Amino acid sequence: MDSFDPYKSTETTEIPLEQKLIAEQNIFGTILGSLVGAVPGFLIYLWLLSFPFYAVLGYFIPGLFIGLFAAFMGRGIDKVHRLASAAVTVIIASVIVIVFDTDSSIIALSLVNAVVAAFSATRWLSREQEDAIFDYKIGYRKTKKQQ
Repeated sequence: MDSFDPYKSTETTEIPLEQKLIAEQNIFGTILGSLVGAVPGFLIYLWLLSFPFYAVLGYFIPGLFIGLFAAFMGRGIDKVHRLASAAVTVIIASVIVIVFDTDSSIIALSLVNAVVAAFSATRWLSREQEDAIFDYKIGYRKTKKQQ
């Protein structure tokens, strides 16, 4: 006879890993993370402009910060989260060009930052999580006996 464990969930209420990962995504968290990450990213970029050898490194810093903050706060897996982070990056860089009346060549820099933000805006997954998401996307369902 099995002992009763009140803290153990029943099999019908357990959520599969892929459903849990998909439910944790938040597009508003991605947008908010992009906005929050833009502040230190662009501040470090402005600070690195005073050093001639490190200025090139500064070209990638805002996009990296925006993408990492978006990945942390939005926990996105889908491409929509990448696009949201890249769009926020381009919008913020365009606003900076308009507000500070800087050279319009910085917009080309914003495209580089948008690509960096898009690549770094996805959540880092373990192998088990990646396999669960892949199986979910191709429509493969494991039964209890296969697990």
